[in-house]
Amino acid sequence: MRTGRLSRRFGSPQPISVTPRRPFPWWIPITAGLIAGLVWWAPWATDPVEPIAFSADGPRTTAPMCVAVMIDESGSMSDADPRQARTAALLGASSFLDEFGLSTDQVAGGWFSDTAAMSSLMTASKGLAGLPQTSTVPSGGGTNMVAATDRASTTLQACPAGQTPVLILVTDGVADDFVALRAAVARLPTGTLTQLLAIDQTDSFDSVEPEWARYAPEVGIVRVTTLTRDGVGVGMASVLSTLTGQEVSVS
Repeated sequence: MRTGRLSRRFGSPQPISVTPRRPFPWWIPITAGLIAGLVWWAPWATDPVEPIAFSADGPRTTAPMCVAVMIDESGSMSDADPRQARTAALLGASSFLDEFGLSTDQVAGGWFSDTAAMSSLMTASKGLAGLPQTSTVPSGGGTNMVAATDRASTTLQACPAGQTPVLILVTDGVADDFVALRAAVARLPTGTLTQLLAIDQTDSFDSVEPEWARYAPEVGIVRVTTLTRDGVGVGMASVLSTLTGQEVSVS
C-alpha cells in the first residue's frame, strides 16, 4: 500500500529537455575587422589634399585666362609623389586665381599616363571643390603627352572669347613621341600659352631638353629638381608669374 501511494505521489520520472547552446559565430569578428580595415584604407577616408598657398606682389597685367593643368601620372611620377605635391600645386593655382586673379578666370584639371582625362572649366572660386584630388586615369604606364595635350585642347575650346587659353603640363618632360607632340601642340586653340613644369629629379631632362627646343620651341619651360610641396610650389609660382605678370611666391 505504501509503495502504491509513493508511486502515485511522485509519479514516474520525466525526461528533461535541454536545448544545446549555439556557439558564437566565428566569422562575425573577422568580418568586422575586415570592414574596419577597408574603411581605414579606402581612398575616400583619406584627408583632402591641402593646397599650396601662393601670394602675389604687383598688379595683374594679363587678360582673363582659361587654365588647364595636366598632371603626369606615369609610374615614375606617381611612385615618387606619395604626398600628392602635384595635386597640391593644382589646387593652389586655382586658389591663387580666386584670390589674386580676375573674376572671369577659369581653371580645369586632369591627369594623364597612357590615357588622359580632364574636368570641365570652372571659375576659380569653385575649383577647390570641383577639381580632381586623385588621379582620374590608371597610374603607371607611359607618358602620353599627345593624349594629354589633345584632351586639354578639347577643354580649352570652351574658353570664351577674350580669355587666353593656357595649358600647364606637370611632368618629367620625357615625352613618348616628340614628332606627334609637335602636331598636338599645333592643334591647341589659337593663342594658347603652353607651360611645361618639368620635374627633373634624376637629371633625365638634360637628354630631352633639345627635343623640346626643336619640336615645341613655343613651350615655356620651368625646371625643378624635387617632387615635393616646396619644389613643385616654387615651380608653379614661377609659371604663375609668367602668366599673370605678377611676382608670385609660395606663402
